[in-house]
Formats: sequence, C-alpha cells, structure tokens
Amino acid sequence: MGKTRIWLTLLVFGVVTVLSGCSACEEVKLKAYEKTFFVMDTVVSVQIYTDSEAKANLVLDRVDARMEELEGILSAHLPDSDVAKLDGLGGIEPVPVNSATLAVIGTALDYAQRTGGAFDITLAPVLRLYNFSPGNERRPSQTQLKEALSLVDWQRVELNPEAGTVYLTEAGMNIDLGGVAKGYIIDRCLDILRENGIEFGLTNAGGDIGLLAGKPDGSPWRVGLKNPETPSANFAIIEVSQGAIATSGDYERFFIEGGKRYHHIIDPRTGMPADKVRSVTILAGNAQVADLLSTAVFVMGPEQGLAFVEGLQDVEAVIWDREGRVHWSSGLVRVPGSGSVDYYFRRP
Repeated sequence: MGKTRIWLTLLVFGVVTVLSGCSACEEVKLKAYEKTFFVMDTVVSVQIYTDSEAKANLVLDRVDARMEELEGILSAHLPDSDVAKLDGLGGIEPVPVNSATLAVIGTALDYAQRTGGAFDITLAPVLRLYNFSPGNERRPSQTQLKEALSLVDWQRVELNPEAGTVYLTEAGMNIDLGGVAKGYIIDRCLDILRENGIEFGLTNAGGDIGLLAGKPDGSPWRVGLKNPETPSANFAIIEVSQGAIATSGDYERFFIEGGKRYHHIIDPRTGMPADKVRSVTILAGNAQVADLLSTAVFVMGPEQGLAFVEGLQDVEAVIWDREGRVHWSSGLVRVPGSGSVDYYFRRP
C-alpha cells in the first residue's frame, strides 16, 4: 500500500493480581503485553492486560489488522484511500466512501459548526502550502494564502449517509482528516479490546491516549503534559481512569522566520498559525472528540476555548497560553504538593 509498517516484539513487562468478578473472588494473575505499530505517520502503542500470551497475540493481531484497514481508508497519503479519491473531484461529482469515512467526516462537520469553523477538515489546500521539515521550511505568500483560503469552507461539504457519498461542491477543494482520524482509529482499537474481553488496556498514538479503565489495581493512570518552553520536561500531571486525553502543541513541528514562530496548527479562518496558546490538552469520553477538540480549542484561544469546553459534557481542558499562564476547566481539581511538577490535576 505504499507505506511503511513496523512493529516491535511483543513485550511482557509486568504481572498484577486482581480479583475476578466471580462469587469466590478467585485471584487472577494478569500480565501486561504491549505491541507498537506505525500508523497515520505516528508511533502507536497498544498495551493490554490478560492472563494468556496466546490471547494477547490474537487480540493485538486483530488490532493491527483493523488499524491497517482504517489507515488505508482515512490517510491523505495513500493513493487508494477515500481522502485521495475525493482529491480532484471537487465540483464534479459525489464520491462513494467507506462507512468509517462517513462517520469521521460527520463528526468533523458537527464540531466545525459547533466551534464556528475553528476546526475545519477543508483546510487541506492551505496545509499543503506549508512545510515544516527541517531544511525544507516553507510558508505561503499572501497571494497563495488568499487563493487557498477561498477553498476552505466546511459548509461546502455535502454528506449523504443514505447514498454513502461525500461531495465537495467547489473545484479545487480537498480535505485532511489528520486532526480527527487518529482519534477515531484509537476508539476503534479500544472497541476490539472490549469485544475480545480485555478489561484493562490503553492505546497511545503519539501522545493521544484512549483508555478502557484505570489500572488493574484500581489506581488511575498518570499522564504527563509537556512544558511548551522545555518539551523534555512536564509542567503538569493529570490522573485519568477512562475515556481519552489528547494534546496539541506548537513545539513539535515549527520553524522560526523573522522572529516569528510558524507551526502546524493553522487557524482555518486566517490560514496562519494560531497564536493565542502554546498547548491544549483535552480530556473527553472518546479519543475522536479529544483529538479534534485539542486542535479547535487551540485555535479558539484560552477565553473562548475554555468557555466552549465548559458548555460540553464529559470534556475538560488544560491550556497553556502564549504568556505562559495555565488555565483549566472547572471539572478538574488542582492537587497541592505534587512535587515534581507545578500542576497536578484530578477529577473529583
């Protein structure tokens, strides 16, 4: 399929003892297994707890197959994907797509409307004008930007679930699902774990994490948030027991030109890098929503973004703004005396 797939040896890296749900409360020894893949240009690690190595291999092979299938459908970089099929057919005809594509685009359009266009999958013509690869940095001219922005409008995407088609109504339009597809894939991986009887596990795709539950001993997972000024260090830790957590930051893919930081999180309304915050972390009930909201809230900025999050159920946010101030939503409680980091959050 024109892509590189890598995986590491299945690792057994711990043994825990939990009580089963049976009336005799029989102890069951669970081992932790992990397998790592490369999907959607991201290293993805899947960790599960089970009492059988054979079952671990079976389940993780099923996860691998599902991820490969979804990447082939949703990636903008694979020639046979639905996204590639849509490219070049804007203003010409509706394109039949997979049900997964319909689901992802449907969610993306819903949140485009909710966020006033702060999240917009039709940003692809603008994104193609930037290059953040070291040594090949490039940004668009104002003329290029104006032309590309004329093709950015989520309201010109027509979704027809009954016919199973997507229609981009203007010639030259195309889409990029990079801000939402990774979360969708994480959620589908977790579905496979549940369907195969796995109670404890997680999927980590480049820092976007989906969880089945807390740890087998009942304690929460502790997720570190990178300091945008010093990405090798954490400025906060969040306790998470279920759902998903995703972060968008301006410190991973960027270049400096003329004293200005150009990074990959682009405001669909201006075509320029969003500049009100440095980092946004979202906790949500599923990874797809956490993934896209980390981008949308980054674009919206601390005040508007935090107000938006407060109006959503089962969503929390931590925002580091451009002045270095940290904001967090009301559903998180800051725990004092956390030691190694300045901020330690948990849900009450």
